[in-house]
Amino acid sequence: MQELKHLEIVGSNLQDPCGVALLPNLLSLSNISVNSCTKEILERLPELKKLGVRIELSPDAAEPMRCFDNLFVLKKLESLKCAIVNPHLSRSQIVAPPASVLTFPSSLSKLSLTGFGYSWERIRVIAKLRNLEVLKLRCYAFRGPEWVIHEKEFENLKFLLLEDTDLVFWKVEGDIFPFLTKLCIRHCYKLKGVPFLKSAVIKLVDCPSVNVSRLQEEEVCILVSSSW
Repeated sequence: MQELKHLEIVGSNLQDPCGVALLPNLLSLSNISVNSCTKEILERLPELKKLGVRIELSPDAAEPMRCFDNLFVLKKLESLKCAIVNPHLSRSQIVAPPASVLTFPSSLSKLSLTGFGYSWERIRVIAKLRNLEVLKLRCYAFRGPEWVIHEKEFENLKFLLLEDTDLVFWKVEGDIFPFLTKLCIRHCYKLKGVPFLKSAVIKLVDCPSVNVSRLQEEEVCILVSSSW
């Protein structure tokens, strides 16, 4: 096990922290249960670069789960994927959001969130990650009618995916996404517009309310499809 580099658990828990051996060469750990994201376990994975976490909410879940609390110990983490596999979209926020950018390792360059139901104001914590290049937000990772992006947020982002959200108005303040090359928006049926992003290729799938003609007039490179 000392030479193990890649491990997939598929939603199961790792063993009790007292029995978890140091895995000095483990680079990726996929589909583990959120219950395994304890400080005691993560500290035994010093070289981990890629982490995937599955969260299953119980029907009577009352207390928010602190799934981000211990990520700071993963000093070399580059890619993080967290998904609630049975989101309660009709309920208010279930999983507690990260309190600050210090929650995440500064090395993080890829982040994927699914089903969390955060308000768009909470995304400002993620927007401060200096090395973040890829951001994927699926199935109401954030929710609400309006998202305002401020200048100097997402300064190094190159790829952004928005999928299945109730977002209506997407507003910007100042110049944004200076390095963004690709924006993918899928199944955002209420979205009425996209910020001016002349340097990015925009792919729209099932976004009937977006004014495509205006984007074309602004010479934005845009691809429209009913499935993708």
